Amino acid sequence: MVKSLPDRYPSYKFNISQNSQAKPLPSDILNNQSELERWELSPGQPRLFSQYFNQMKDAWVDQIIIKDPWCGAGNNQVKQLGLFVNEMSQICKKIKKINIVCKEQHYNNASYLRQSVIKEMIEKELETIEADKKINIRSFRNAKQFHDRTVTFKIIVENGESEEYIYELTGGIDKLMDQNSETKIYYYRG
Repeated sequence: MVKSLPDRYPSYKFNISQNSQAKPLPSDILNNQSELERWELSPGQPRLFSQYFNQMKDAWVDQIIIKDPWCGAGNNQVKQLGLFVNEMSQICKKIKKINIVCKEQHYNNASYLRQSVIKEMIEKELETIEADKKINIRSFRNAKQFHDRTVTFKIIVENGESEEYIYELTGGIDKLMDQNSETKIYYYRG
């Protein structure tokens, strides 16, 4: 079904699928308590992790969930993942668990590695980090729609309750860690 916007937007049309799984966000998603921040990083710009992740300073992190399809795509990406996790371990007071979700590349891709090899590489890169680690490498066939890159922090606050902080990374972990790359960071509370 194609719907049109009101006459003041005559050139815009959009499709609304009858079978869409999309659900609208709650109307109060950006209430007075919400935070939304955005950083646009240019090539050559220093990475100010303590500024971007200042909500995590001295936090007791129950879990970091890193979802980046390409963070295990090769030696460089795995090294950048290790640098990122090390950086977060310097900012946070304590990290209890780290959950990493990535995917294997297509078998015809020059950077293709078996899932077991990717897991071993990540485990070796993170072996000095004192946290429980869960590494989930999704098969290429079952992860074709896996493109978004997010880092979610679940922290325990003083009253014992849990809070969620979400960072969306347009270029993923490897572009965030590479000062020669351009990327954007979006932060909001879950």
